[in-house]
Amino acid sequence: MSKVAAKRRRQDPPEVNKFLDLMRHGQTMRATAASLLGQESHRAIYLNQALDAFQQALVFSAYVPALQTQMCLEHIRETQVDLLIVSKLLNRQQLHVRTMANEHPTRRAVKVLVPALPKSLFGDDGKLALAKISPRFPKAAPLLLPTPQERPAKKAKLETPPTLLSIAESLLVLASPTLRRNL
Repeated sequence: MSKVAAKRRRQDPPEVNKFLDLMRHGQTMRATAASLLGQESHRAIYLNQALDAFQQALVFSAYVPALQTQMCLEHIRETQVDLLIVSKLLNRQQLHVRTMANEHPTRRAVKVLVPALPKSLFGDDGKLALAKISPRFPKAAPLLLPTPQERPAKKAKLETPPTLLSIAESLLVLASPTLRRNL
C-alpha cells in the first residue's frame, strides 16, 4: 500500500475502511474461484464467500461515494451470474453421473426355469430323439413325405391344440427310414 493510500485510509471513517476491506476480500474470493476451473464444487464455495463479502460491504455503502456503491452492486450481479453458471454445471455433472450408472447396470445372474422334457421323447438308450432331427446336427437324408400307408390315422376330433410333444412325434413319423433306424 502506498503512503498516500495509507494516509487517506487513516483519515477515512471506520465504515469506509470496512467497506474497502470487504470489497477486497470479495474480489480475492472471486479471483480464487476463477482460477479453479474444472473444480465446480470448490468454485461454488469461493463464489458464495465472495457474494457474502460483497453483500456485507453493501451495508456500509452509505459511507462511500455512489461510484463505489455501483461497483459493489456490479460485483454482486457478476458473482450471482457466476454462481448460477457453476450450479448448472454441477447439476449437469450430477445428471451425467446418474446416467452413467444407469447405462452400465451391474450384471446379475438370471435364473431360467425350463420344464422337464416328457419321457416319450427319450429313446431306449436315454438320448433325446429330438437332437437327431435338430438343424444343428447333419441330416442323413432329406425328409420325404410319407406314403399313405405310413401316415398316421386321422383322429375324428382333436381335443387339444398341438403341443411341442405332438409336433415332435409327427416329425419323427415324417423322418426318413434311415433316420428312424438311428433312433
